[in-house]
Amino acid sequence: MISPDLISGITFWIFKSLWESRDETYKLLSQRLSQSIFYASKEYQANYIARHGFIRQEEFRPSVSLPKLYVSPSLVDQEIPASPRAKASVCYREIDYLKKLNLTYESGELTEQYKHIVIKGESGIGKTTFLKKLGLEAFRTKENQASNGCIPVFVQVAQCLKDEFNLQTMIEEEFKICGFPEYKDFVDSALRRGKLLILIDEIDAIPNQFKDGIVGKIKSFSDLYKNNRVVVACRKSLKTQALTQFHTINILGFSSAQAQKFIFKATQVQSGEVLPASACQKIWHRIGENDKATKLVVHNPFCLSIVLSLYQDSVCKLSGRTILYEKILSNLLGTSISPGTLNLFCKGSENSIEARLGILSEMAYVCLKSGRHYFHKMEIQRLYSAIVQKRSIQYDASDFASIREENLNDFIINGDESLCHFGNPLIQKILVSHYLMNSLKNLDEAINQFLDASEWKDVFIFLAGMQGADYLLSIIQKRVFSNINTSSLASFMGWVEAAAEEVCISSNQAANRCYVAFMVLEIILLFGDRSHDQVVISSILKKIKELISLLDPGCQIIHSLNAKNVDIMKLGSSQYIDPKIMKGLSLERLLDLAVILSEKAQAYKLINQRNALKLLSTISRIRHQLEGKTVSAYHRKVCERNLYKLWMTAFGMPDTFPRFTTGDLQSLHLYCRGSCLIVHCLREAFYVSGKLQDDVVQTLFTDPVVNLSTANQ
Repeated sequence: MISPDLISGITFWIFKSLWESRDETYKLLSQRLSQSIFYASKEYQANYIARHGFIRQEEFRPSVSLPKLYVSPSLVDQEIPASPRAKASVCYREIDYLKKLNLTYESGELTEQYKHIVIKGESGIGKTTFLKKLGLEAFRTKENQASNGCIPVFVQVAQCLKDEFNLQTMIEEEFKICGFPEYKDFVDSALRRGKLLILIDEIDAIPNQFKDGIVGKIKSFSDLYKNNRVVVACRKSLKTQALTQFHTINILGFSSAQAQKFIFKATQVQSGEVLPASACQKIWHRIGENDKATKLVVHNPFCLSIVLSLYQDSVCKLSGRTILYEKILSNLLGTSISPGTLNLFCKGSENSIEARLGILSEMAYVCLKSGRHYFHKMEIQRLYSAIVQKRSIQYDASDFASIREENLNDFIINGDESLCHFGNPLIQKILVSHYLMNSLKNLDEAINQFLDASEWKDVFIFLAGMQGADYLLSIIQKRVFSNINTSSLASFMGWVEAAAEEVCISSNQAANRCYVAFMVLEIILLFGDRSHDQVVISSILKKIKELISLLDPGCQIIHSLNAKNVDIMKLGSSQYIDPKIMKGLSLERLLDLAVILSEKAQAYKLINQRNALKLLSTISRIRHQLEGKTVSAYHRKVCERNLYKLWMTAFGMPDTFPRFTTGDLQSLHLYCRGSCLIVHCLREAFYVSGKLQDDVVQTLFTDPVVNLSTANQ
């Protein structure tokens, strides 16, 4: 806790000057009165710090001293227009860009320039914390600056609003709560002399129909006592045009540097230890750069604190994206809705937040189902109105337009004057998941129609986290396994399952099967029939690599054998062969890769030592025969075909196997992509419920006939 004795400034000098100015009799201060002033100011400061000097958030228990955790966010004194884009941008990168252009400011650079300020920003961006920090900074006024110093008063409008809004009464109440004697006369003197820093918060939480009136009263109050400093914090949706003498400042959140600074402070608070810079950098690399689910929200202090609480350094992963986005959604739904607005959306026993969730989730479903990213503003408004009418939700028609705008503001962003889109695609998808949970018919239709659509992948993952994976997987498995129910693919899967029995790269048998399939397809890509679609094979390899990383996070494709010669097996930094390099790959380089692959296959125990030596001697003989000679396209093709046959023989495969058609390869790619989705869903369900379904994982790369019968059961 901050000790009041450690903060010099207004504890005596500003209070003393105000007390003296009230009446001539106070100019002849006795020692006793001087002491009472000193202790009264000290008590006010101590109470202010106890009430407003801490961050009380679920992720930090117990409460944390605000200066110990606070990191100043990025501010702009102008509205930065949102530019339409096909994909959601990473906000902290945009803030980094604005910093390079010198368009952002630290808190003191702007707040000291203006007496009257409106701070605007999104939910959880740190508006309340910013106000509290301004109040704490006011206590640092030096003795020789007492004439210009201000006494901070933090007013939470929603908590104080019992009868008619009266800002002076609320200020007096704050001094009364903080144990200040003769508070009414003192507040009157302080206001007349312009010695208060009035910090007004929670305007967004008051009934919608009262907001315009309260904004007008704040304007009248600030005009009457114009020498005082007044700072109002609110969301972007609040109309503040009436505050003509106020300067609007937008709070953007954290840049990458600020987010990393927050990580350093937060991890120190949570663990009680000072983590080295390298450890903090590792966390940032994971949550800010690599993880799709988290990098969209780490600019927001509220969301970043949730991310850090879910982060597990021991396994270097985030436990449950569903938990993260449920908390963010809960914050958006709960804190931005006013009691008056809540009462407007009631139907029977259905509470207001559930009603709002129902409306927004259906909107998100319709928008995602359309396949579009951007919508005309009129389309969104009509859709909102239609859903409200369909659900027979009662509302005040005269105030409906403003309620609609307020309810959508946290989710829908206006790209320009006419187009808008969901600000965070994962928030949209968790809303869609809520909608599908309420209707098995819609869920079955969504799986049948959108299982292979990449845009819907996160919807199914969130569903697995919300309701468990049982029902979802019973449908998905059947659909995924049907992709490989052909004779060629069935034979290939059967061979993979049998070959993997001798492979012990991983403790996870499903991962071993993935390694085997990866190895064979790698050879097909390099030496197989050129009629094969190499782009599809490359895509399959990427998906198998993703499967391996999901099944066996500590085991990588290249560095998993702990063998002395493993390092020389590396084929590229991406660990798969890009088909683009095939066009310019010389025969000499191809033979080099053949040597590496033969050693790799032997290390995997896919081929025995005798076959490995046979491969190496054949490659060596071909290289010797072709040394210094120019090879025609025909002879190169013959050479590749012979090498391929030699590989298949070493694997114990028939000469005609595997011979995939383009359709087979497309089906295999869909199967691998569906398998990744299944494992993602299982992991998400495990993070949330703790229930492990390893039996589903073990069926990967096995006989599809067996899989289909299992799925049907």
